[in-house]
Amino acid sequence: MDPKVCSVTTNNKVVSEFTDYEIKFTSPVAVQDGCIILITVPIEDYQSSQFSDLGLFWGWGIFGVKQRLIAEIDDRIGTIKIVDQCQQYSTAEQTESTIILSMLQNPRVVKETKSFQIAIMDSNS
Repeated sequence: MDPKVCSVTTNNKVVSEFTDYEIKFTSPVAVQDGCIILITVPIEDYQSSQFSDLGLFWGWGIFGVKQRLIAEIDDRIGTIKIVDQCQQYSTAEQTESTIILSMLQNPRVVKETKSFQIAIMDSNS
């Protein structure tokens, strides 16, 4: 996987169904304790009002072993922010990481969606 690209997959592609989304990525930079992960979901394709109803978030890789992540959600702009849950230190391109977004509702119509975006920042953003 290109370290500057993330991939987003889901098992269930049925219109309007709730499903888990798997986001895989490799950090292009070293990740330190206190990192911030910001995921932007294309709200024009997904109902932003449902973000507050998202189920559990799971992560592993730069987060260490598989664990539940705590996220701040801004449903107005479609962002999911995970703060200070990285391992103490991971070198650039060291670890492929995965985040699972549970129970995100698929778009209401069959169409190609815009891209999810992921940003990795230090504790100072």
